[in-house]
Amino acid sequence: MREGSEAARDRGREAGGDARLVTLWIDALESDDVRAAIAGVHDEIGRAIAAQTPRCDMSGRCCKFEEYGHRLYVTGLEAALTLVDAGAIVGTNPDASQRSAHDFAQEPGCLFQIGNACGVHAHRPAGCRVYFCDPLWAPVMNDVAERAVERVRAIHYEFGIPYRYMEWRALLTMFDGCVGPVEFDGNENSSVRSTNVTREGEALE
Repeated sequence: MREGSEAARDRGREAGGDARLVTLWIDALESDDVRAAIAGVHDEIGRAIAAQTPRCDMSGRCCKFEEYGHRLYVTGLEAALTLVDAGAIVGTNPDASQRSAHDFAQEPGCLFQIGNACGVHAHRPAGCRVYFCDPLWAPVMNDVAERAVERVRAIHYEFGIPYRYMEWRALLTMFDGCVGPVEFDGNENSSVRSTNVTREGEALE
């Protein structure tokens, strides 16, 4: 059993609706085959990026949804993977205090953005991985993004995982009661005080 998911599972098994879906998504991550399938999608995105080398300006615009008028859409399984592997599920760290995920829907941008950097860069979902502000990347980005969405959807059906595809902040509200605060200290390479996430200091374009 992967450390940090037990508390979320217990709440989900005692409830229904969103909590039950969250439990099923977290449970699915116990499968190495599921994780390998998602990793395969990420690898394909990485190869497309390596072939085109789109420019990243480290502007942080990709995470400022309201300011720049765009949205990030993610599946429930991907959200669970990001939160579990980043250590943002309550229970990963005994010092992590509970925060209402419903607050996240009111955020103007991504709650994991620290300055112009992504605090969960290594664990970000496919929609984040494909996004660059480089205008020369835009035509390729659309094709890569569509393939990634289709592959991730197919993974849900292949493994019998409930499928939800939603705006990132709205989807995080489904994890209400499961997500701890994300607090970084001033060190570029330090770990997160409350959630054991490693700050990588990389922007998500």
